[in-house]
Amino acid sequence: MSRRPGRCDVVTNEWLKAEAERIDARVTDLESCGYVGVQKPLQKTAAALRELLERREAEAGGVEVRRYELIPNFRRGILNEVSKERDRQDAKHGSFNITNTPNDWASILAEEVGELARECHKCHWHGARWLEMRDEAIHVAAVAVAIVEAIRRRAEKGE
Repeated sequence: MSRRPGRCDVVTNEWLKAEAERIDARVTDLESCGYVGVQKPLQKTAAALRELLERREAEAGGVEVRRYELIPNFRRGILNEVSKERDRQDAKHGSFNITNTPNDWASILAEEVGELARECHKCHWHGARWLEMRDEAIHVAAVAVAIVEAIRRRAEKGE
């Protein structure tokens, strides 16, 4: 049995082939035991894995590329929103610079987390819309990215 990739793992073409074959074997086992109807989702998963494998092989022009990062499309979209929020923050406040102290960053992040907590409370107790809560979560993520960017700039300056 092949190990399933974790969040930070990469998937090779060999793993895709082995996983599709493992799923096919499971479908065969289910059919031989007389189970009806439960195979469809498994068959769809195996087909999706094969489709991904075919796409990868076509894109590589017959040369297998050994590593692929796993970033689901929905996560890519969220990360794009975080990036847009970072751009908006820079436009509004100017580019965060390396003069912010750790306490400055903690205050900025705490303020955003407080706004997220307020929206969570509203959503839970007052039936507010989830979208406001989601927007605040994007703001928290963007500030966290700004902190990482500032740390990187400090490191590049040798601090």
